[in-house]
Amino acid sequence: MKNFALAEKYNAVWLWAGDPAAADANRILDIPEYGKPGWGLVDGQYLHFATSYLNLTDNLVDPAHTSYVHKRTIGNSGGEDVPVKVEHSEGHIVAYRWVTNAEPVPVMKTYGSFKGNIDRWQYYHLYLPSNSYVDFGAVDTGGELTEKAKEGGFRSFTYNFLTPETAASTHYFWLHLRNYGVGIAQVDVDIARVYTQTFEEDRDLLAAIQQQQEATGVREYVKLSIDRAPARDGLAHLVVLPVRLDDLPADCVERVQRRQRILEDHRHLVAAQRPHVAFGHADEFLAFEPDPAGDLR
Repeated sequence: MKNFALAEKYNAVWLWAGDPAAADANRILDIPEYGKPGWGLVDGQYLHFATSYLNLTDNLVDPAHTSYVHKRTIGNSGGEDVPVKVEHSEGHIVAYRWVTNAEPVPVMKTYGSFKGNIDRWQYYHLYLPSNSYVDFGAVDTGGELTEKAKEGGFRSFTYNFLTPETAASTHYFWLHLRNYGVGIAQVDVDIARVYTQTFEEDRDLLAAIQQQQEATGVREYVKLSIDRAPARDGLAHLVVLPVRLDDLPADCVERVQRRQRILEDHRHLVAAQRPHVAFGHADEFLAFEPDPAGDLR
């Protein structure tokens, strides 16, 4: 029987699929806020995606898609024309933007206490090949757009851990930390529901993209002005929706998402001995699927 190295961390089991002697639990992505006072936690969350993990990683370096796909939860029209900046170092990519003087998105209307319009940030971090987190929040409009301002604002971190199942399907595990509604059980329930709804919207669209990729065997790229992020150190291919628009269902066409083929075009960014880990419940490895999400309150 083949043996694998395991580590338990963040209410999860991490599997090292390579040589057990090379396993190093210190290389598991660090989550500084996990278990710290002042942060509410929703963890042990899971969805199954009928799409390649590469499509998911595209989505996880794409702040712009929230303006179109997630208008019921974490996005709105305020960000439709705001470009995304991209930076990277070895094994790490961050795509980010500030949407200034905009109406709060639904989750912020529900749980925030803003005076009016806000300055909202979205920082999408991807650690190759398949772990990510999103730093998302807002402050009242008109202040400095700095890390210090973020520390005092409405803020959350969503961590996403992808385990490829097949070439066309992925196990999607996630947890969410927030600095609002801390210690309130109902807010925990609401946030689990709201973010499950958000990720189900991604799941449905990415499944349609996967189907068209398999049917056509080709990728077609549609450029949008929102995707004019600066190319740095070779990240020059900012492209959109790797399928034919006229082949997608009508509701998916309306939800056009930007696609950055970073992983396909820049696989040299992946460290040669990058750890491959799987994420699941400590008690059963593959997590259960939560109930379907509904609307905000």
